[in-house]
Amino acid sequence: MFMLPELDDFAADLSAAVARRPRHERRSRAARALRALRPCLPRVMTLVFVDIDGVLNVGVRDGKSNPLAINRDNLQMLACLDKLGRIDGAESRMLSAASSQKAEGEHLTYAELCKDSGDFVEAFVGRFVKLLQAIGPSAKVVLTSTWRLPKHAMKLASLEKAISKKLCKVFRFELRTASQEADSPEGRLRGMSRFLREYLPGQKVNAITHLRALVLEDFHVNPLNSWSCDGQPMSCMEEVETYLTSHMPDNLVRAVKLIHTYSEWKTLTGDCIRAGSGLTQNLFEDAMKFLRALPQEQPSMIACS
Repeated sequence: MFMLPELDDFAADLSAAVARRPRHERRSRAARALRALRPCLPRVMTLVFVDIDGVLNVGVRDGKSNPLAINRDNLQMLACLDKLGRIDGAESRMLSAASSQKAEGEHLTYAELCKDSGDFVEAFVGRFVKLLQAIGPSAKVVLTSTWRLPKHAMKLASLEKAISKKLCKVFRFELRTASQEADSPEGRLRGMSRFLREYLPGQKVNAITHLRALVLEDFHVNPLNSWSCDGQPMSCMEEVETYLTSHMPDNLVRAVKLIHTYSEWKTLTGDCIRAGSGLTQNLFEDAMKFLRALPQEQPSMIACS
Protein backbone atom coordinates (compact mmCIF):
# COMPACT_ATOMS: atom_id res chain seq x y z
CA MET A 1 0.00 0.00 0.00
CA PHE A 2 1.28 3.47 -0.84
CA MET A 3 2.16 5.85 1.96
CA LEU A 4 1.32 9.49 1.36
CA PRO A 5 4.93 10.72 0.82
CA GLU A 6 5.43 7.94 -1.72
CA LEU A 7 2.36 9.13 -3.63
CA ASP A 8 3.87 12.60 -3.79
CA ASP A 9 7.15 11.22 -5.13
CA PHE A 10 5.30 9.12 -7.70
CA ALA A 11 3.28 12.11 -8.90
CA ALA A 12 6.45 14.19 -9.22
CA ASP A 13 8.16 11.49 -11.29
CA LEU A 14 5.08 11.17 -13.48
CA SER A 15 4.98 14.93 -14.11
CA ALA A 16 8.69 15.01 -15.00
CA ALA A 17 8.31 12.10 -17.42
CA VAL A 18 5.35 13.71 -19.17
CA ALA A 19 7.17 17.05 -19.42
CA ARG A 20 9.96 15.45 -21.46
CA ARG A 21 7.50 14.40 -24.18
CA PRO A 22 6.59 16.60 -27.14
CA ARG A 23 3.78 18.99 -26.32
CA HIS A 24 1.20 17.31 -28.56
CA GLU A 25 1.70 14.02 -26.65
CA ARG A 26 1.67 15.41 -23.14
CA ARG A 27 -2.04 15.85 -22.56
CA SER A 28 -3.10 12.45 -23.82
CA ARG A 29 -0.29 10.63 -22.02
CA ALA A 30 -0.97 12.49 -18.76
CA ALA A 31 -4.69 11.77 -18.99
CA ARG A 32 -4.11 8.05 -19.62
CA ALA A 33 -1.58 7.83 -16.79
CA LEU A 34 -3.91 9.51 -14.33
CA ARG A 35 -6.85 7.30 -15.34
CA ALA A 36 -4.68 4.24 -14.77
CA LEU A 37 -3.46 5.55 -11.42
CA ARG A 38 -6.83 6.66 -10.03
CA PRO A 39 -8.20 3.19 -9.08
CA CYS A 40 -5.03 2.54 -7.08
CA LEU A 41 -5.24 5.73 -5.06
CA PRO A 42 -6.82 5.50 -1.60
CA ARG A 43 -9.84 7.78 -1.25
CA VAL A 44 -9.49 9.36 2.19
CA MET A 45 -11.82 11.45 4.33
CA THR A 46 -10.15 13.12 7.31
CA LEU A 47 -12.19 14.47 10.21
CA VAL A 48 -10.48 16.91 12.55
CA PHE A 49 -12.29 17.28 15.87
CA VAL A 50 -10.95 20.45 17.45
CA ASP A 51 -11.43 21.97 20.87
CA ILE A 52 -10.15 25.55 21.34
CA ASP A 53 -9.70 26.24 25.06
CA GLY A 54 -6.68 24.19 26.11
CA VAL A 55 -5.77 23.44 22.48
CA LEU A 56 -5.31 26.79 20.76
CA ASN A 57 -4.74 28.54 24.09
CA VAL A 58 -3.61 27.55 27.60
CA GLY A 59 -5.78 27.24 30.68
CA VAL A 60 -4.83 26.02 34.16
CA ARG A 61 -6.73 24.92 37.23
CA ASP A 62 -6.01 23.22 40.53
CA GLY A 63 -8.70 20.57 40.23
CA LYS A 64 -11.29 22.67 42.04
CA SER A 65 -11.49 26.02 40.28
CA ASN A 66 -12.58 26.83 36.75
CA PRO A 67 -9.71 27.05 34.24
CA LEU A 68 -7.78 30.31 34.31
CA ALA A 69 -6.28 31.47 31.01
CA ILE A 70 -2.59 32.23 30.68
CA ASN A 71 -2.79 35.20 28.34
CA ARG A 72 -1.54 38.76 27.93
CA ASP A 73 -4.10 40.37 30.26
CA ASN A 74 -3.72 37.88 33.09
CA LEU A 75 0.06 37.96 32.86
CA GLN A 76 0.04 41.76 33.07
CA MET A 77 -2.25 41.58 36.09
CA LEU A 78 0.09 39.05 37.69
CA ALA A 79 3.08 41.34 37.10
CA CYS A 80 1.24 44.21 38.83
CA LEU A 81 0.37 42.03 41.82
CA ASP A 82 3.98 40.88 42.02
CA LYS A 83 5.22 44.48 42.17
CA LEU A 84 2.76 45.19 44.96
CA GLY A 85 3.73 42.00 46.79
CA ARG A 86 0.17 40.79 46.65
CA ILE A 87 0.43 37.34 45.05
CA ASP A 88 -1.39 35.78 47.96
CA GLY A 89 -4.74 34.66 46.54
CA ALA A 90 -5.31 31.09 45.36
CA GLU A 91 -5.83 32.07 41.72
CA SER A 92 -2.81 34.38 41.56
CA ARG A 93 -0.58 31.75 43.18
CA MET A 94 -1.79 29.12 40.72
CA LEU A 95 -1.27 31.44 37.75
CA SER A 96 2.20 32.37 38.98
CA ALA A 97 3.20 28.73 39.42
CA ALA A 98 1.86 27.75 36.00
CA SER A 99 3.36 30.71 34.16
CA SER A 100 6.89 29.88 35.27
CA GLN A 101 6.52 26.21 34.26
CA LYS A 102 8.28 25.19 31.06
CA ALA A 103 5.69 24.09 28.51
CA GLU A 104 6.02 20.40 27.69
CA GLY A 105 7.76 19.93 24.35
CA GLU A 106 8.81 23.59 24.19
CA HIS A 107 11.90 25.62 25.11
CA LEU A 108 9.68 28.34 26.57
CA THR A 109 7.72 28.75 29.76
CA TYR A 110 3.96 29.16 29.51
CA ALA A 111 4.38 32.87 30.27
CA GLU A 112 6.85 33.27 27.39
CA LEU A 113 4.67 31.24 25.04
CA CYS A 114 1.47 33.14 25.85
CA LYS A 115 2.76 36.64 26.62
CA ASP A 116 1.25 38.24 23.51
CA SER A 117 -1.89 36.10 23.31
CA GLY A 118 -5.49 37.10 23.71
CA ASP A 119 -8.15 34.44 23.22
CA PHE A 120 -5.75 32.19 21.31
CA VAL A 121 -2.00 31.65 20.93
CA GLU A 122 -0.63 32.53 17.50
CA ALA A 123 1.94 29.71 17.56
CA PHE A 124 -0.78 27.13 18.20
CA VAL A 125 -3.00 28.56 15.46
CA GLY A 126 -0.04 28.37 13.06
CA ARG A 127 0.48 24.70 13.87
CA PHE A 128 -3.23 23.98 13.46
CA VAL A 129 -3.10 25.57 10.01
CA LYS A 130 -0.10 23.42 9.09
CA LEU A 131 -2.13 20.33 10.03
CA LEU A 132 -4.95 21.44 7.74
CA GLN A 133 -2.48 22.08 4.92
CA ALA A 134 -0.97 18.62 5.42
CA ILE A 135 -4.41 17.03 5.09
CA GLY A 136 -5.50 19.02 2.07
CA PRO A 137 -8.98 18.94 0.50
CA SER A 138 -10.07 15.83 2.40
CA ALA A 139 -10.15 17.75 5.70
CA LYS A 140 -13.52 18.11 7.45
CA VAL A 141 -13.03 20.29 10.54
CA VAL A 142 -15.53 19.67 13.34
CA LEU A 143 -15.71 22.20 16.18
CA THR A 144 -16.24 20.52 19.57
CA SER A 145 -15.39 23.52 21.76
CA THR A 146 -17.87 25.55 23.80
CA TRP A 147 -16.91 28.29 21.35
CA ARG A 148 -19.49 26.73 19.03
CA LEU A 149 -22.21 28.23 21.25
CA PRO A 150 -23.81 31.56 20.18
CA LYS A 151 -22.42 33.51 23.15
CA HIS A 152 -18.89 32.99 21.83
CA ALA A 153 -19.65 34.07 18.25
CA MET A 154 -17.36 37.12 18.32
CA LYS A 155 -14.38 35.17 19.65
CA LEU A 156 -14.95 32.45 17.08
CA ALA A 157 -15.13 34.98 14.25
CA SER A 158 -11.80 36.44 15.36
CA LEU A 159 -10.22 32.99 15.36
CA GLU A 160 -11.63 32.19 11.92
CA LYS A 161 -10.12 35.42 10.62
CA ALA A 162 -6.71 34.50 12.04
CA ILE A 163 -6.87 31.01 10.51
CA SER A 164 -8.00 32.42 7.16
CA LYS A 165 -5.04 34.81 7.12
CA LYS A 166 -2.55 32.00 7.67
CA LEU A 167 -4.31 29.70 5.19
CA CYS A 168 -4.51 32.47 2.57
CA LYS A 169 -8.17 31.59 1.98
CA VAL A 170 -11.46 31.94 3.80
CA PHE A 171 -11.93 29.45 6.63
CA ARG A 172 -15.11 28.77 8.60
CA PHE A 173 -15.99 26.19 11.25
CA GLU A 174 -18.94 24.86 9.28
CA LEU A 175 -19.25 21.51 11.08
CA ARG A 176 -19.96 21.33 14.80
CA THR A 177 -20.99 18.79 17.37
CA ALA A 178 -24.45 19.21 18.90
CA SER A 179 -24.88 22.23 21.15
CA GLN A 180 -26.35 20.15 23.97
CA GLU A 181 -23.84 17.99 25.81
CA ALA A 182 -22.82 17.35 29.40
CA ASP A 183 -20.06 19.65 30.63
CA SER A 184 -17.71 16.74 31.29
CA PRO A 185 -15.08 14.59 29.54
CA GLU A 186 -17.63 11.86 28.82
CA GLY A 187 -20.07 14.46 27.51
CA ARG A 188 -17.47 15.71 25.06
CA LEU A 189 -16.61 12.17 23.89
CA ARG A 190 -20.28 11.28 23.45
CA GLY A 191 -20.71 14.46 21.40
CA MET A 192 -18.03 13.27 18.98
CA SER A 193 -19.46 9.76 18.75
CA ARG A 194 -22.93 11.22 18.10
CA PHE A 195 -21.50 13.33 15.29
CA LEU A 196 -19.97 10.23 13.70
CA ARG A 197 -23.28 8.38 13.88
CA GLU A 198 -25.34 11.26 12.48
CA TYR A 199 -22.99 12.89 9.95
CA LEU A 200 -21.43 9.95 8.14
CA PRO A 201 -24.66 8.28 6.92
CA GLY A 202 -25.48 11.48 5.00
CA GLN A 203 -22.13 11.46 3.21
CA LYS A 204 -21.00 9.42 0.21
CA VAL A 205 -19.12 7.02 2.43
CA ASN A 206 -19.19 4.40 -0.34
CA ALA A 207 -17.01 6.78 -2.39
CA ILE A 208 -14.14 6.61 0.09
CA THR A 209 -11.90 3.77 1.20
CA HIS A 210 -10.21 5.30 4.25
CA LEU A 211 -11.69 7.26 7.13
CA ARG A 212 -9.51 8.81 9.78
CA ALA A 213 -10.09 11.22 12.65
CA LEU A 214 -7.63 13.51 14.36
CA VAL A 215 -8.88 14.61 17.78
CA LEU A 216 -7.38 17.75 19.35
CA GLU A 217 -8.82 17.80 22.84
CA ASP A 218 -8.06 18.44 26.53
CA PHE A 219 -11.39 16.99 27.77
CA HIS A 220 -12.19 20.00 29.99
CA VAL A 221 -8.65 19.91 31.46
CA ASN A 222 -8.95 16.33 32.67
CA PRO A 223 -6.59 13.35 32.65
CA LEU A 224 -7.63 10.10 31.00
CA ASN A 225 -7.52 7.92 34.10
CA SER A 226 -10.45 9.40 36.01
CA TRP A 227 -13.59 8.83 33.95
CA SER A 228 -15.53 6.39 31.78
CA CYS A 229 -17.96 6.61 28.87
CA ASP A 230 -20.93 4.30 28.35
CA GLY A 231 -19.50 1.98 30.98
CA GLN A 232 -16.10 1.78 29.32
CA PRO A 233 -13.10 3.15 31.22
CA MET A 234 -11.14 5.84 29.39
CA SER A 235 -7.81 5.33 31.09
CA CYS A 236 -5.51 5.90 28.11
CA MET A 237 -5.49 7.39 24.63
CA GLU A 238 -5.91 4.00 22.96
CA GLU A 239 -9.25 3.43 24.72
CA VAL A 240 -10.58 6.79 23.56
CA GLU A 241 -9.41 6.04 20.02
CA THR A 242 -11.01 2.58 20.03
CA TYR A 243 -14.29 4.00 21.37
CA LEU A 244 -14.52 6.49 18.49
CA THR A 245 -13.41 3.94 15.92
CA SER A 246 -16.32 1.72 16.97
CA HIS A 247 -18.74 4.45 15.79
CA MET A 248 -17.28 4.56 12.27
CA PRO A 249 -18.52 2.40 9.36
CA ASP A 250 -16.75 -0.94 9.64
CA ASN A 251 -16.47 -1.39 5.86
CA LEU A 252 -13.78 1.32 5.73
CA VAL A 253 -10.15 1.31 6.75
CA ARG A 254 -10.38 3.41 9.93
CA ALA A 255 -7.96 5.20 12.22
CA VAL A 256 -8.31 7.64 15.10
CA LYS A 257 -5.54 9.64 16.75
CA LEU A 258 -6.11 11.51 20.00
CA ILE A 259 -3.82 14.46 20.68
CA HIS A 260 -4.50 15.00 24.37
CA THR A 261 -3.39 18.56 25.12
CA TYR A 262 -3.18 18.03 28.85
CA SER A 263 -0.37 18.29 31.38
CA GLU A 264 -0.16 18.23 35.16
CA TRP A 265 2.51 18.75 37.79
CA LYS A 266 2.95 19.51 41.47
CA THR A 267 4.26 22.76 42.87
CA LEU A 268 6.91 22.98 45.59
CA THR A 269 4.07 23.35 48.10
CA GLY A 270 2.47 20.11 46.90
CA ASP A 271 -0.42 21.65 44.97
CA CYS A 272 -1.42 19.80 41.81
CA ILE A 273 -1.73 22.05 38.76
CA ARG A 274 -3.63 20.82 35.72
CA ALA A 275 -3.29 22.50 32.36
CA GLY A 276 -4.99 22.46 29.02
CA SER A 277 -1.50 22.91 27.67
CA GLY A 278 -2.14 23.71 24.02
CA LEU A 279 -0.84 22.34 20.73
CA THR A 280 2.78 22.20 21.81
CA GLN A 281 5.58 21.21 19.43
CA ASN A 282 5.79 17.56 20.48
CA LEU A 283 2.02 17.10 20.15
CA PHE A 284 2.05 18.85 16.77
CA GLU A 285 4.74 16.42 15.58
CA ASP A 286 2.66 13.46 16.82
CA ALA A 287 -0.31 14.73 14.82
CA MET A 288 1.80 15.24 11.69
CA LYS A 289 3.20 11.72 11.97
CA PHE A 290 -0.35 10.36 12.04
CA LEU A 291 -1.35 12.41 9.00
CA ARG A 292 1.65 11.37 6.92
CA ALA A 293 0.53 7.74 6.85
CA LEU A 294 -2.67 6.20 5.61
CA PRO A 295 -4.76 4.46 8.28
CA GLN A 296 -4.17 0.75 8.63
CA GLU A 297 -6.58 -1.87 9.89
CA GLN A 298 -7.13 -1.52 13.61
CA PRO A 299 -5.73 -4.30 15.83
CA SER A 300 -8.27 -6.43 17.64
CA MET A 301 -6.58 -5.84 21.00
CA ILE A 302 -5.20 -2.66 22.47
CA ALA A 303 -2.65 -2.09 25.16
CA CYS A 304 -2.63 1.04 27.25
CA SER A 305 0.78 2.51 27.79
